Amino acid sequence: MQIKWIRHAKNRLRSLKAYEGLTENDVLKAIKAPVAITPSIHGRKNLWQPFRNKWLRITVIMEESAITIITVTVRRKGPDNKGGAINENHL
Repeated sequence: MQIKWIRHAKNRLRSLKAYEGLTENDVLKAIKAPVAITPSIHGRKNLWQPFRNKWLRITVIMEESAITIITVTVRRKGPDNKGGAINENHL
């Protein structure tokens, strides 16, 4: 399956690389094996993965032939909107 990056997602990755140490490989690992998937607007999906005692959230559009990455962000609260500490419910 092909992975496409929107320009906004590439720019977010570049800024998060400078501040959080996030790499493209971290994003690709999260896409392949997310801990949680939640719905987003306009048919998008949020893929969640623990990242350095925070949460990595990747918003994507899933199509049959490709996954388009819309944005990448690091959040303090996870998919259940609770604190940043990762608990056993998500692993």
